[in-house]
Amino acid sequence: MTLEVFTSFLAWCTLLNLVVLLIWFFFMVAGGGWLRRMHGKWFPLSDAEFAAVHYRMIAQFKLLWMIFNLTPYLVLRLFM
Repeated sequence: MTLEVFTSFLAWCTLLNLVVLLIWFFFMVAGGGWLRRMHGKWFPLSDAEFAAVHYRMIAQFKLLWMIFNLTPYLVLRLFM
């Protein structure tokens, strides 16, 4: 795999993971009640616990996205 192919791969991974992150955030903001009711059937969480769990997971996803997708992509773009 050449650096150009790997850079392109990281670009697509970065974009797709950003879309997943934005959709997740949109569902939490706009459809929080629907999402809470859907998950409430499986997990007995209060509204505060549900929000805390999802926001923590969004923060972890964003951090991992920056470390494993965005940063390597930017480094390759800067030094190629």
